[in-house]
Amino acid sequence: MFDYDQTHVATVVGSYELGKGFEIGARFRYATGFPRTPMVGAFYSTRRDLYEPNFGQQNSERIPAFVQADARVAKRFQGAW
Repeated sequence: MFDYDQTHVATVVGSYELGKGFEIGARFRYATGFPRTPMVGAFYSTRRDLYEPNFGQQNSERIPAFVQADARVAKRFQGAW
């Protein structure tokens, strides 16, 4: 796996015209989370006066999946100008 790997990405889009200038639409997106390298511990560096991380196996975990849903309503007007 590389740093920006997403094994599954899905998008569904739809719209429907209701008549009289009205239209509704929706979108749904899903994507698996990006890989991350876990921090398995830390040690204190007296020379630098800070804690330094100990990392686990590179890209062995994933952040949570991403889900997004959108909806819209539109009205079209016809002008007399």
